[in-house]
Amino acid sequence: EVPYIAMEYLIGDDMRTMLYHRERLPEREAAYLVSQIVKALVNAHENGIVHRDLKPANIHVRQMSGGDVHCKVLDFGIAKAVSVKAPGVIKSLTASGTVLGSPAYMAPEQIRRAHAPLGPYTDVYALGVMTYRLLSGVLPIRGATPIEVAMAHLTTAPPRLGALGVSGATPELEDVLMAALSK
Repeated sequence: EVPYIAMEYLIGDDMRTMLYHRERLPEREAAYLVSQIVKALVNAHENGIVHRDLKPANIHVRQMSGGDVHCKVLDFGIAKAVSVKAPGVIKSLTASGTVLGSPAYMAPEQIRRAHAPLGPYTDVYALGVMTYRLLSGVLPIRGATPIEVAMAHLTTAPPRLGALGVSGATPELEDVLMAALSK
């Protein structure tokens, strides 16, 4: 017997590639994509899984024949199992004491490691970063090095979309986005 892994063959690109070709998305299109990602995260969180590396490269995007776009959240390779009975209690699936994730999308509690427990809010923060990127064309937190980016996630509030000249961003959307990106 030879062990093997069977995986679904996916046609399409990742969201990172999509964003390479399109700087930013209109609010309605971004909301449609984000709503699909939210459904996948709700399912993962209800089953006690925190993704921990949510970023455009881990979102598969496929244009369907009817014109709709379908998203799938991929790469749960560094996910953590969170106790459903005791939120915030984590069973590590990776080496203890390591910082894993992509700095541009890491939540402050991932950067702090031992000082703050991880939970669904960790993925909400990363989704906020992705949504900000989809709508504005830029990351909300930037720096010259990964360390600078990580430190900025801990200390810097991102500018509101309106301050960047993003048209169509309603005050309600901005409030939701700023709440997702709160420290």
